[in-house]
Amino acid sequence: QMAGLKGVSMSAFTRVDLHCHSSFSDGLLSPRAVADRLAASRVAFAALADHDSLEGLEIFRKRLAHHGIGFIPGVEMTAQYQGREVHILAYGFDPEHAELRANLDALRHSRENTPETLTESIRRRHRQSDSPPFPTLPGASVGRLDVADGIALIHRAGGKAFLAHPLLLESRPAELERVLSNLRNLGLDGLEALHPSFSPDDQACLLDLARRYQLLVCAGSDFHAGTDAGMAMPLPLWKTFRDAVLSGSAKAMSLAD
Repeated sequence: QMAGLKGVSMSAFTRVDLHCHSSFSDGLLSPRAVADRLAASRVAFAALADHDSLEGLEIFRKRLAHHGIGFIPGVEMTAQYQGREVHILAYGFDPEHAELRANLDALRHSRENTPETLTESIRRRHRQSDSPPFPTLPGASVGRLDVADGIALIHRAGGKAFLAHPLLLESRPAELERVLSNLRNLGLDGLEALHPSFSPDDQACLLDLARRYQLLVCAGSDFHAGTDAGMAMPLPLWKTFRDAVLSGSAKAMSLAD
């Protein structure tokens, strides 16, 4: 799986999955069941990255702890870049950050065409009663949050921002490099270089781009239920990611090593 990653030591790996989805977005399994699948795959550290939703994080964290798996707060934020939809993975933020929660709620509700269920209504009102209303950023309520605003919001919440599955956004190397250069100037912290849909050569190219643009690297299976969970992440890349995420939030992970 990892052959061809030039310039990265192959001597040691940490098994992680930093990109999983549950039934709180477009996954098929509950957060608890996702954690069980990760444990069966011998994952050591994991992040639930539901689309614009933090609702499953606490259930997920508790179940990971039951299995002795390190937890990292995660979410996959929907944003806009030059008229195109981009997905930004956020890690290590404060899950209770009021502004982040308000904008994620606005993004999620903007694309829900079906009537809100009674359970969803009760849950939303309970969240609103816990904290005062927070004004949302321009575009969030109509599902068009600018990527620069999204990255800045992630940073205000104490997190790091990564471009999800970059080759699905742009497969042409020169254009992808241009996108990464622009996003780096907007504050992007990293990219998802290790993904099961990328060939070894693709992964090597992304790792080279990450090195050249001084971007962090994350790894995830984009698990929804029908694929194998877990990715082998070279230990140097994992440690660099871990240390960067921990620097943003002391509560980022339940296990440090």
